[in-house]
Amino acid sequence: MMFDHVSKETFAAAYNQQYNMSNIRKFLFRRGNHWALKLERLQALIQKLDLPGHHLLDLGCSIGTHAVEFAGQGWEAEGVDLDASAIETAQRLASHLKLNIPYKVGDISVASLYPPETFDVVLAGDIVEHLPDHVLDQSLRNVKEWLRPGGYVIIHTVPTFFDYIFHKSLLWILVAPLAFLDDRPFTRLVRVYDRWVRRIPGLVREDPVSKIVHCNLQEPAGLKRHVEQAGFEVIALQTEILEERFKSNRLKQILFKNKTVFQKNVFCVGWKSFL
Repeated sequence: MMFDHVSKETFAAAYNQQYNMSNIRKFLFRRGNHWALKLERLQALIQKLDLPGHHLLDLGCSIGTHAVEFAGQGWEAEGVDLDASAIETAQRLASHLKLNIPYKVGDISVASLYPPETFDVVLAGDIVEHLPDHVLDQSLRNVKEWLRPGGYVIIHTVPTFFDYIFHKSLLWILVAPLAFLDDRPFTRLVRVYDRWVRRIPGLVREDPVSKIVHCNLQEPAGLKRHVEQAGFEVIALQTEILEERFKSNRLKQILFKNKTVFQKNVFCVGWKSFL
């Protein structure tokens, strides 16, 4: 079901063993890159939560870095991914670090993948941008069933929907004069601008493979809506830019630093009520 929008061959070409090994290096040497910041943000969010327990599922785990991070802190952690080669890499990483982490190859849109009320936290890092709406919604409903009452889903996604305007082109220049507006009216006008520029052939240039595998880039408001529709109460929603290379343009930082649509990273926490 998860691959109904893209062939397995296309996905495998983008997320191959070279990609997995690159992520291994980023994780093992994370103190020198943005991975450390992402993990710090996730840790900070989790420390604020009243957890029913410490059983975590790394959803769409790829090489299993979130499971490894929390298993290393004494959590009971598991991981699942559709890519068998990524799971094999995850198992090797866990073995190298002498951690016992159950990983499985599986489709998260299938409800029977895990029994109901198994986990206290489901961590969905960099997965929602790969899922079409109907798959995302079904997967979030499954996550709600797999969580114990009082449990949490924690989502991180990057890049965001307007990334192509602010970080991959010079299209931001035309909205720069509007930067004096408050965040909400600015966001509304950027949405209008987006609809306008997409109608002009050739103006929006996106890498074809990236566009296919990143089939569902999110706005914070849209992600919040998906999480709420799955039956969660959203208790935290925050945005920022983690990678230093996207902070190098001082003018953009000055103009848009307080604008939600300028940010590249979105963190969202949903709570499953015990009532």
